[in-house]
Amino acid sequence: IFCFMSFHTTIYNRSSTMSGCFGVIRIIGLVSLAVMLFSIAAWAQDGTTMPRETVTVGVRDDFAPFSDVQEIDGEEIFTGYDVEIVRAVARDMGVNVTFTAAPPVTLIPMAAEGLVDLVPGMAHRRGWELAVDYSETYFLAGARVLVTTRSHITRLAHLKNKPVAVIDDSITGGFTPDDVIAALPEAVIVTAADLPEALSLLESREVVGVVADLRTLIATVYANDESERYRIVEDAITTTPVGIMLPPDDDTLRERVNFSLMNIYRTGTYGELTEAWLAEPFPGAVDPEFVMELWPE
Repeated sequence: IFCFMSFHTTIYNRSSTMSGCFGVIRIIGLVSLAVMLFSIAAWAQDGTTMPRETVTVGVRDDFAPFSDVQEIDGEEIFTGYDVEIVRAVARDMGVNVTFTAAPPVTLIPMAAEGLVDLVPGMAHRRGWELAVDYSETYFLAGARVLVTTRSHITRLAHLKNKPVAVIDDSITGGFTPDDVIAALPEAVIVTAADLPEALSLLESREVVGVVADLRTLIATVYANDESERYRIVEDAITTTPVGIMLPPDDDTLRERVNFSLMNIYRTGTYGELTEAWLAEPFPGAVDPEFVMELWPE
């Protein structure tokens, strides 16, 4: 309107008036852009579904050294590698954290329904991706070989023509005996009903190694206080990415978690936790070549 009236009222000053119009339009555009960017930044900071001062974390309470409950000074405290990772992420996000215990089969639907905000230590599976979301990978699990400390086996190539016990770990580890056979075609595969049976075969020297999910192997060794009795062969048979499971359709929460994971990786907190909880007590358990995906600023 301003431009139209100026044009017809002062035709001789047409050039200067139009210049002023465009200047006003430019200022309005810049102000609108600034407001829009501010709104986007505030939205990204506060979350899409709700302002979060506290996040609820679902974990197992019987899976040390990843997540369990210990009584400290008369109080039950959640602790473990996954627990401390998510605590560090929450601190970086600037939110408080509360824990709730549940078995894995329950944690997945709880995350899908938004009953918990974060579930650390969950294998990233394509089938589960249809119902839940995931953070960046912070640990690599999958099929690994457990041997006794007296064994001379240090690489997968050393298993040629040797008997190896394998359990069907398609639920936890995401692999089957057929996957192991394909990866170790020259090994002699002995199928075991479960991990205790496989370990019994190992102790009786009927097999030279046991193949199971890495996290399950670590938890079993830890529970029996036998870290000095067994060791894990460094070579991986299969690889399963492990991250933090989140409710679906909450992009802002996922991005905030991812940014904080990257921050604790950059600052060294991630490395300190991984070394203390896994690398030092369980040599060979942590992939030395693992590098978390880091996005540029």
